Amino acid sequence: MRARSCSNRNYRSTQTILDAANAVIAHNSARKPKKLWTALGEGDKIIGYAADTAQLEAHWIAQQILHLHEEKGLPYSDMAIMYRANAQSRSLEEGLIQAHIPYQSSEARSSMSVVRSRSAIAYLQAIVNP
Repeated sequence: MRARSCSNRNYRSTQTILDAANAVIAHNSARKPKKLWTALGEGDKIIGYAADTAQLEAHWIAQQILHLHEEKGLPYSDMAIMYRANAQSRSLEEGLIQAHIPYQSSEARSSMSVVRSRSAIAYLQAIVNP
C-alpha cells in the first residue's frame, strides 16, 4: 500500500468537505490532479439550499447557526460563513443582526458601517446644498 502524501493532508476539514472540494478541483483541467484527505473522518453531509432572495438566504443561514449553537452546543467562534461575492455581505450581516448572533467580519470595515457612513454623508450633503 502506498503512503498518502502529507502535502495533500488537510487538518481542519472532514472528508465530506474535502470530497466536495476534490470534485470541484477535478473540473479544472489546468490544475494538476490532487486528492485532499484528512484523518478527521467523514463528517456531516453537505446541505444544499436555494433561496429566492438574499434576505431569505441570510435568514436560513442565521437559523442554521442558531441551531448549531443552541441545539448542538457549538460555540459561535467555531463557525464561519464563506460567500461568493462581496455583495452578499450586507444581507448576511443584516440576517445575523436580526437573529442576535454575535459576529466578526474579516473585511476591514463591515458593510453596515459603510452603508451608515454613506447615508450620513448623503444627509450632510443635502443639508449643505438643499
